[in-house]
Amino acid sequence: MLREWLINDFIFSPLKLGSPIVDGLFLDDFWCANAVNGSGACRDPVQGPTEIDANNQADMGLSDADVADLTRAWLETFTAVQAAVVARGKYTWSLIPGQDNADASPRIVTAATCARELAAACAPSSPWLRAPLLHGLALGADGRPSALAADVAAFQLMRGPWAWTGAGVWGMSWPMGATWNSSSGAVVPRPPALDADYGAPLDATCARVAPGGSVFSRRYEKSTLTLDCATMAATGVLGL
Repeated sequence: MLREWLINDFIFSPLKLGSPIVDGLFLDDFWCANAVNGSGACRDPVQGPTEIDANNQADMGLSDADVADLTRAWLETFTAVQAAVVARGKYTWSLIPGQDNADASPRIVTAATCARELAAACAPSSPWLRAPLLHGLALGADGRPSALAADVAAFQLMRGPWAWTGAGVWGMSWPMGATWNSSSGAVVPRPPALDADYGAPLDATCARVAPGGSVFSRRYEKSTLTLDCATMAATGVLGL
């Protein structure tokens, strides 16, 4: 009964997913138990509810078995919530690939991951044709993009209908405006390359230029982008 109330009257209340103008929710934090998640896995800060005082288990008088039971119940409830959200055509943050723990960490394509990421994105079964892409920019010590051409090219090669790119974790330094604050405290100008207009994609996905090769390409209305995963050299990036 309580789970039904949570789903129908809370998650789908008129001010949440029950509203026609709300598409999704960020459902954050969870229960963690050493017996369920594994020894050493519960570090936020300890087993029990996350982001709560480290003495929470003793303060609530819970045994390890109690914490494990609560964790299993939380997982069962969250699974039911996710199923209801999907069934009703809505979304939650943790359904984004790579966001299983709602950690808001963007995918940054590096030389080590480039070929693997782009090969998956270029396949007819590309996950980005049906799921959102949260893509990141590599930043230098000064907080400025350190591989802007390669990052923009990778984003445009990988992206599907729903995609975002930016800098930082948790969105706290993503370039929502003209500048963003770097970890060093410096204010970084928003690169013009992030605002370039490529038009609509002419190819449904990117493609490997030659079988087994390191170069990937994709055509847009206003530019053709390529990225060589062997050198991380990009062409066709506008606004640089």
